[in-house]
Amino acid sequence: MDISKINKIMKKRLNEGFFGNIQEEEEFDIKSKLTSLLKSGTPDNIELAIMVAQGQEFDIDSLIEEIFDLKFWMKNLDGISKTSKVEALRFLRSTTRVNLSGKLLSGLPESIGNLHSLQWLDLFDNNLSSLPESFGNLQNLEELNLSTNNLSNLPESICNLHHLKKLDLSGNNLSSLPESFGNLQKLEELTLGYNSLSHLPESIGNLQNLKSLNLNHNSLSHLPESIGNLQNLKELFLYKNKINSLPESIGNLQNLKRLHLFDNNLSSLPESISNLHNLERLSLQDNPIPLSEQRRIKSIIPNCYVQFK
Repeated sequence: MDISKINKIMKKRLNEGFFGNIQEEEEFDIKSKLTSLLKSGTPDNIELAIMVAQGQEFDIDSLIEEIFDLKFWMKNLDGISKTSKVEALRFLRSTTRVNLSGKLLSGLPESIGNLHSLQWLDLFDNNLSSLPESFGNLQNLEELNLSTNNLSNLPESICNLHHLKKLDLSGNNLSSLPESFGNLQKLEELTLGYNSLSHLPESIGNLQNLKSLNLNHNSLSHLPESIGNLQNLKELFLYKNKINSLPESIGNLQNLKRLHLFDNNLSSLPESISNLHNLERLSLQDNPIPLSEQRRIKSIIPNCYVQFK
């Protein structure tokens, strides 16, 4: 493509407002414009940036390295280590799946937020203690595995992943969740076992597409009343916590089939448990429930298999 055609396309991008509030007569800062094109994510803009760089004799490789931390990606991602930097960039900008499990990673580059096409990300079994704020830019992400790391908190930006359907955070050091966690309204499966959670945000009741919620091996003493809003929930795992009572709203979980509560501090269950007409299995082993209460529980959910021992 000749320079005149490149300039024409660049001016078209300018007129479309692609580069922000810049006047057409201003001289191009070639580096900032190429950076905007590369970060934008569309294949056309990447190709345009490469052509512009070639036409202006600009070192595109060094810019790609700077923006995307290519040393990190080319070291840790299978299949791109022997490619050129331009080919590696094309892969990163178009790939929908990235597997970084078991890489002993202690951190992630901010550039991970530039992988706008990503739908599936596996970070299982690393040494991550935090996530970059740019994580929230992965707007197309549907499945995220962060299990078996060292995360003690989550950035608020993770609540911007509005297309997320499956999230595994088990085996970390989380003591709380962001207050806006309920923004993840497309979540269907949430795994939070083997953490140090002492409470849940009230907004968890906004996860109304949730079908499976695993909270085993935490330090929960109670559940928020909003838990009863999870109308599509089928499985609720709460074993090995410190729960001493359940909210009356638990009876609103009309689609619940399995409720695992063994090894807690429960001495009774609310009367509303009788409303769980689809409940098939209730696990209550290792709770200080007196015999009279055991009989009452069995009588109000006669079609459910209840385990006390």
